[in-house]
Amino acid sequence: MAKTPDPLKGPANTNPTDWRKWLVRGGIAVGVIVIAVFFAGTEGGQNDVAPEGVTEFPLAEIGREHVDGAVAYDLIPPPGGDHNAAWLNCGTYSTPVAPENAVHSLEHGAVWVAYNPDIGQDQIDELAGLGSNSVIVSPVPGLDTPIAAAAWGARQTFDNAGDPDIRQFIRFYQSAPYAPEPGAACVGGVGTPG
Repeated sequence: MAKTPDPLKGPANTNPTDWRKWLVRGGIAVGVIVIAVFFAGTEGGQNDVAPEGVTEFPLAEIGREHVDGAVAYDLIPPPGGDHNAAWLNCGTYSTPVAPENAVHSLEHGAVWVAYNPDIGQDQIDELAGLGSNSVIVSPVPGLDTPIAAAAWGARQTFDNAGDPDIRQFIRFYQSAPYAPEPGAACVGGVGTPG
């Protein structure tokens, strides 16, 4: 006569390692889902589309040498080029910064948002909120456009701080994988934001 399984003990052939295997598999599945959700929600290079109006520069033609002294850039902010050995700490600056240090930060994947200080305090205040651990915001007296943003190999100009393409430019280009040293430090360099 066959034994009737005890409902409190479960099936008679249950091996204790079977439930452990399912527990491990379930834990791995949950971990994969959490990681996928995290990366799907992060900002940066590959998850967004570049805004219209970006001028891109051939990466192979952009110099990357460390130099002493001033560099005569064709554009300010420049989309890369030779630069100082010390990078600029990212954040918001109320005074002009040395472009040679800022360009080194671009090499690390930072975005530089420069503005002509004549744009007005309300716009300056709006831009100030963009400074972060991967974005430099600074005035550039005499800048030939109200606002310009640069990343390694890309540059775009804007007429006002409320233009949503400024934020789109930042989302697309910050920590972009084609910067020569993406993800390298944007702290521990020179300059004190504020």
